[in-house]
Amino acid sequence: MGTRRLLAFSSIVAALSWSACGGDGPVDTLEARIRGLDAEEALALANEWRTTEPSVGTTLTAEAVVFLLPGGRQVSVPLPADTMVLAVAPYVTSTHECQIHSIDGCGGEMAGVPVWVHAETPDGAVLVDESMTPMDNGFIELWLPRDSEIDLSIEAGGLAGGQRVTTFATSDTCIAQIRLQ
Repeated sequence: MGTRRLLAFSSIVAALSWSACGGDGPVDTLEARIRGLDAEEALALANEWRTTEPSVGTTLTAEAVVFLLPGGRQVSVPLPADTMVLAVAPYVTSTHECQIHSIDGCGGEMAGVPVWVHAETPDGAVLVDESMTPMDNGFIELWLPRDSEIDLSIEAGGLAGGQRVTTFATSDTCIAQIRLQ
C-alpha cells in the first residue's frame, strides 16, 4: 500500500473510530440538533436538511419523522397521537409511485405553484380550505386528524383533482397520485 493510500486509510479509520466512540463528531452534532424537537420542528428540519445536509436521509412514516444519519444511526421523532402528516404532490403530467414519503428524495412537478386545498371528512367537517404553495420539492404537508378518512381536492390554474385519503397507522404518507385535469 502506497504512502498516500495508507494516510487516506488511516484518516478514514480515525474518523470512524471518533464517531463510534460517541465523541462530538459530525454525526453526534446532527443527532444533537434533532433531540428534543417536536414533530413539527423535526419536519421543518428535515425539509431544511434536504438541501443543507444531503448525507442525511429522512422519511415521513405514519408514526414519525425518521432521520437516517451517516454511518447508519437512526433517530425518530414521533408524530402526535392524534395527528398525522400527509405529504401531497399534485401533478399535471408526471408523478411517481410512492407509499412512504422520502423527504430527501421524493419530488413533485408543481413546486412554487399556488394550489387551493380542500379537505373534509365524509360527514362534511371541513379540515382545510385554503391556498397553499408547494415547497421546492413540489409537496405540501397536511397535518390531519389521525384515524380518519378524508376527501382531498386540489385546484390550480383552472385544473382540479382529488381522492380519498386516510390517516391510519397503515396509511400512505406520500400522496402523489392526485392528477389535476
